[in-house]
Amino acid sequence: LSHTTNRLKGLNARSLSLLFKTVILTKLNYAAPIWLYNNIDVFATFWNKFIMKVTGAMLNPQRDITEVFLHLPPLDIQEHILTVKFLCKCMTAKDHVTAALLQAEGSLSKQFCRQLKTLKGFIAWKRRGTVRPREVELLDTESEQAVLYSKQDIAEYRQKIWFAQI
Repeated sequence: LSHTTNRLKGLNARSLSLLFKTVILTKLNYAAPIWLYNNIDVFATFWNKFIMKVTGAMLNPQRDITEVFLHLPPLDIQEHILTVKFLCKCMTAKDHVTAALLQAEGSLSKQFCRQLKTLKGFIAWKRRGTVRPREVELLDTESEQAVLYSKQDIAEYRQKIWFAQI
């Protein structure tokens, strides 16, 4: 596919982007909250090659503009959103998964602390700034309501953190 597609022939940018989103990103995002953060540098070159191929650029285009053009947030933003969605689902499970998550809150593991920090950031955003992420209590009834999200909530939150990064 990459050898037969270029700026002059083959699939256009929209088709390549759609193919990438449906085939490759679904595989890449599988269990991403667990492994992607520590291995994001491994996929950086792959991500750059994809951007170059889809846009048909000969030299390195400005990455932020290209990702906005393709409607694909950077890998770190995607990992952030996947972590939030995964942890929100864990919090709404109301079983041993929720209990394990709450126990992990007290652990000293950097991975769990970072992931819970992203969840608390989402909860603070969802509560519209009435509380800072550091002040969020996961057992609070307002937090339990805040972890219930819609596609619109995730899209707005993704846009907020993506534009804050740009």
